[in-house]
Order: sequence, then structure tokens, then C-alpha cells
Amino acid sequence: MSSLRRKYVDWASRLLDRRLLRDGEYWLFILGVNNSGTTILANLLETHAQVRTLPAEGQHLTTAFPRPDLLGVGRLWSSRLEEFRWNEEHDAAPALQAKRDWAPLYSNEQGILLEKSPPNTVRSRWLQRNFYPSRFLAIVRNPYAVCEGIRRRKEYQIDKAALHWKTANECLLSDLEHIERKLLIRYEALTDDPPHAFAQIADFLNLDTPFDIYAFM
Repeated sequence: MSSLRRKYVDWASRLLDRRLLRDGEYWLFILGVNNSGTTILANLLETHAQVRTLPAEGQHLTTAFPRPDLLGVGRLWSSRLEEFRWNEEHDAAPALQAKRDWAPLYSNEQGILLEKSPPNTVRSRWLQRNFYPSRFLAIVRNPYAVCEGIRRRKEYQIDKAALHWKTANECLLSDLEHIERKLLIRYEALTDDPPHAFAQIADFLNLDTPFDIYAFM
């Protein structure tokens, strides 16, 4: 991308950010491979009054990103890692396109903008560069449980599911070293002690009120 085009994209992106975000608000991206608990985590987060969500995974509501289903890799998208792993040097234009596509779908109420798409797991550095301000909530789950779930849902070979877990989580942990505002939690900690886990999450998100964990039960 030329420096002139980069400046235009950054300018247009900032205009959209001003439309989407009010003072103190930010983007919140959930990171985690398929079957790691990202969906249940997103569902729980969206019960809070200060969190705004999309009607589906963001990757399905924009043409900005490569789609695992359209590339024929489904839940094993790390098998085409070169398509999904982006960092600060990659083209910024998809961020502008995604914001244009998502803007009409978020509520006009005040609140954090939550987005959950599993391939975000390997492009957090790019997201941090192009969605500002942003925070990242990462979740990691026991690999045996993840692999069993992937195989059960789509009948993938277990060794391919294991390689997917390993590859994606290695990228996740490596990239988190470059992320300024992040929280890494374990799925097992979330399920073993929900009050403690969600108190930790509420503190990380700087929410005015705590989560009502009884609303989940």
C-alpha cells in the first residue's frame, strides 16, 4: 500500500470510528480457536448493558476478510495460515471495509463494540493497528476438548484438529506479546469459577457495573 493510500484509509477509518465510538468506548475482540468457548463467552458478554454486538460473527457480515468456508477449510482455517495471519504490515483497507459493513449493524446505544470471529486469533496485531482503540480478550481451552469438539461437529481427523489447535494458539500467544491491552483466560477457569472470572473480565473492561452471573443460569 502506498503512503498516500495508507493516509486516506487511516483518515476514512478514523471518521468511521468517530461515528461508531463515543468517549471511553473501544473495540473488543475475542480471540480463540473454534470450540474454545468463544461463542459462550461472547453470549455472556453481550448480556451486559455496556456491550454492543453484531447479529452474527463479523467475518460473515463483511467482504473484507478471507472466509474459511469459502476457502474450503472450515474449522481448520490454520491449514491456510497464509490467508489469515495478518500483522501491522498488511493492507489496512479491509479494516475500512469491515467498519463500513458493520456500522449499520451495531446498536446506536452507547457501549463497547464486541466482535467474535475465530480467525481473529491470528490477526490481533493487525486488528490493534487498524481498530483503535481496542482491547483483546483471549480464551484457551484444553486441547483434548477442543479437538473432540472439532471432530464431532465436522468429522475432521483428530490429528488435523490437534495441529490446528497447536498452530493457532502458538500464533495467539506470540502475537499477544505485541498487544497493549489484553486479558488471557482459560475456559476451565471460566466454567469452574464464573464469579471470579467475570469479576476479572469486568475489571479488565472497566465496566461501570459488574456482570449479573445469575442471568447466565
